[in-house]
Amino acid sequence: MLLRLASRSIVSAPVVVAIANTGELMSRGTELFKVAKNTAHDFFRIMEIQSSAAAVQNLLIAATSIGLATVWLGVLVLIKKDVLCFLGEPEGEFMAVIPVGYAAKVSPRPHKQPLQEVVKYL
Repeated sequence: MLLRLASRSIVSAPVVVAIANTGELMSRGTELFKVAKNTAHDFFRIMEIQSSAAAVQNLLIAATSIGLATVWLGVLVLIKKDVLCFLGEPEGEFMAVIPVGYAAKVSPRPHKQPLQEVVKYL
């Protein structure tokens, strides 16, 4: 059901952005930064994930600011190998697929939890 809904979003969007990490930073990171080889893989993998997530967030915010609708289709992780092969990155790490376009209908915004329920002060 969720994959069917995601496919409808993809097919109806004029633009679809897909993001996958190639692992290049993990393979070249120790050349660029002085990090011990035994911690380099985890360190650079986390950096790649953070960079991708920031890029997706910036894309979502920028699109919304000019009146476009977007959705981060994380559910496609269920078919991530197929998505990565389609993108030509079979050894990559799936991050996101984002259809971008004009909304067919205006939907109500999701209910936001009160700040005190989602923030922990130390």
